[in-house]
Amino acid sequence: MSEGEHRFPFEAEPAEIGLGTEFVTTVRVDAVIEKRVHQILLRATVRSAATFECDRCLDAFTRDLEASYAILYVTEAHPEETQDGGPEVQVISPDTNMIDLDEDVRQYLVLAIPPKLLCSSGCKGLCPSCGANRNRVACSCRNESDDSRWDALREISGN
Repeated sequence: MSEGEHRFPFEAEPAEIGLGTEFVTTVRVDAVIEKRVHQILLRATVRSAATFECDRCLDAFTRDLEASYAILYVTEAHPEETQDGGPEVQVISPDTNMIDLDEDVRQYLVLAIPPKLLCSSGCKGLCPSCGANRNRVACSCRNESDDSRWDALREISGN
């Protein structure tokens, strides 16, 4: 590959790069590579979609995922290249003619999964008394708990 900027689109099936069955669409990678004499800067955006179970109502839903990252591949490490705030730096052999992106793409997609999985921001969840999904039905259960252990907290909060 000649020096300069090069753009490469890649696609892979989730299983090909070690992603689980929750990933339901083809993984798409848009890579921009800036090649210089002793370094290669990779900037990539990865996209896919996965199916999850909502943490509040337990319904299945599909969420689009996207992550962007940058890695600087160098043939020899220099202290100025490893400063905080810049791209991750990996040292490669000067003879390297191929860089495998599978593991990086897999890791960044897994990191793109939000810690709280909600089908929507307005999800009402399950009724704690009868277990009905409040997004689908309005149950007639009392919303307040009769648990007296919470009385002191209710008094403090004014509720």
